[in-house]
Amino acid sequence: MPFKPNQTAVIFIAVLWPSAFLIGLAVHIFPQMVQGGFPAYSWPLIIAFLVEAALRPKIDHKTLPPLTMPWRFIGVIVATLITMGTSGFLDGRLDIDSLFSGL
Repeated sequence: MPFKPNQTAVIFIAVLWPSAFLIGLAVHIFPQMVQGGFPAYSWPLIIAFLVEAALRPKIDHKTLPPLTMPWRFIGVIVATLITMGTSGFLDGRLDIDSLFSGL
């Protein structure tokens, strides 16, 4: 059986990953976002919770299939990498050349 996302996972990822990029931009522009007790890597988890809460009524009414744990995990981990990578790159803390220098 192939590891294929269902419709709910596609919606979840389609909302979460672009918002992770926007969170990274916002953290760069408004550094006070990470000084209030929420580090930058916690924001994708908060957004994931809100997206799933918005999808929950449709899942409960059997309009959408349930979101499985592997797709939650993939969505949140990749969103965290996107957020941290975006803010780190814009802040000058992430050097792309050094990542590929060993290749």
